[in-house]
Amino acid sequence: MDPSTQLERIFKNLRLRRIVKENHSSEINQLAFCQNHRYNRTPYGIDRVRVLERRGAILKDPTDNSNVLATTGGPQANIYDNEHCGDHLDIMSHFLLDPTGEEGFEELPEMLTCCWMNQPQDAILATAGTDKMIHILSLARSKELMRLSGHKHTITDIQPHPIRDEYILSASKDGTIRLWNILTGNCLVIFEYKASVVCFNPHTQGTTFLSGSYNGDIREWDMPSFDEEPKEPIVVPLTESRMLQSGLHSARIGKC
Repeated sequence: MDPSTQLERIFKNLRLRRIVKENHSSEINQLAFCQNHRYNRTPYGIDRVRVLERRGAILKDPTDNSNVLATTGGPQANIYDNEHCGDHLDIMSHFLLDPTGEEGFEELPEMLTCCWMNQPQDAILATAGTDKMIHILSLARSKELMRLSGHKHTITDIQPHPIRDEYILSASKDGTIRLWNILTGNCLVIFEYKASVVCFNPHTQGTTFLSGSYNGDIREWDMPSFDEEPKEPIVVPLTESRMLQSGLHSARIGKC
């Protein structure tokens, strides 16, 4: 079945299943299902058939975490189960950021972006925002594993590498895009550009990525290759990127 026909079947089958009153008490900036099609080939939409065991539990591939939903907004991230609790979402885990700033002038940071990453026997949520750090959260252990620090301003977007499960890309208002290793906490590459969003090119297996800017420009970047991870970040200047589209959008590109 070609992709357009499959999407048409899925959308024809859509129905409102539930309305959820979120507890962020503020704007929800992003939500993301934990879907990793490199590891899991579970059918979805109209082609998915639930198989129940004798006790009524849903049988599924052990690597399939597609029922897990994350939301970010305000100073918190919530993780939900979208499958095993009838027609409502059940909170599996809740993460709350600590206030930042000097004593007496503390303020709560805001989470703006999140993405899922695959690790053996775990689902890893990376989230970031106004506190300038990337928080690496473990669903299996329900704890924060690491904080990636280095950005000097608000982080507006983070994206997982399509091949290397330990790599993550971040865009910040500090004028840099950074490649990180979430297992070591090291920053490997710094791209000198103020991008609002980033995304990997799926056709290049992560060897290139695209960036969207605050003035509507879209650029393509090559990912540096290395046999061993560098001890100090590799710096890639703007001149090594390629302009794909200039001024197509009249304002900030919010998603790509």
